[in-house]
Amino acid sequence: MKTLKVLVVSQKGGVGKSTLSTNFAAWCGEIKNLSTTIIDFDPHASSSTWINELKPKNVSQKVACSSDFSAQRWFMGARTIIRKVESTCDIAIADVTWTKAMNSDFLSEFDLVVVPTSVSQLDIDATQDFIAKNMKMFKQSVVGFGNTKFAPALMLAPSMVTNDQLKTNPFTSKNFDFPFLLLPPIPFDTNVRLLFKKQFIHQSTITTKKLFEICFEAISQAGKVHLKEKTQKIKQSQKFLKLENMRGDLPPMHKKSKKIWATKRKLQESEKIANIVNSQFKNNNKAVRKRSWLEKITSW
Repeated sequence: MKTLKVLVVSQKGGVGKSTLSTNFAAWCGEIKNLSTTIIDFDPHASSSTWINELKPKNVSQKVACSSDFSAQRWFMGARTIIRKVESTCDIAIADVTWTKAMNSDFLSEFDLVVVPTSVSQLDIDATQDFIAKNMKMFKQSVVGFGNTKFAPALMLAPSMVTNDQLKTNPFTSKNFDFPFLLLPPIPFDTNVRLLFKKQFIHQSTITTKKLFEICFEAISQAGKVHLKEKTQKIKQSQKFLKLENMRGDLPPMHKKSKKIWATKRKLQESEKIANIVNSQFKNNNKAVRKRSWLEKITSW
């Protein structure tokens, strides 16, 4: 099974980022029985502290906090940590508070990027602006034949939502110019903060426990869909490269004419297939991706 890499990121504190990443990690380890590692890049180290205190089953933590956020140096160090961790677990979850000095290429290391946000109009506007400025890859089709870079899936997590706010969906009135999946809302619950270093949400009896678990399940299922699509695109890319390489495989002229004819026919078919596949990919890639997301996600 390929490692699922999840980035939980925000540009400010107080939106439930560390609560989400920590409890999702514990839920994956204890409920889903997945080997899970949480990588704590946040200077406050709340996630790793919570995990280290309670030591949930199947969950390890890696503290990677740094005061040096110069773009290239931080990016190189963070990327090295992630690539080492991914070979040791089923799911890797990174907790990051974004700074302007960070390198946006860091996002391409992940399969899912989860951005918690409160649902006030001010915070939604700030989240949209934050993503538009720092995560431009979500506006682009990163995947291409012969290209090994794959854009992660962006997920917005409405966080700290009150009962009154649950009655409306403020995201429908916004014109986001990038594709994203809206996760089930995470409710505001003062009891959650009392659990810090004492218990995880899935172990507790708080009234909002079920709503948190629905959100965790949504992230988990989205990860499965994304990895499946990513695997299919890798196969498509490899197939295309193979067809491209076949163009230079004409045998020497002293070979029997029968074999030359067969090879030429194969070459013609290869070029035709390559052109069709490449054309379909360029024209329909975004539509196919969106359709497959919607069809599969609705089965939740």
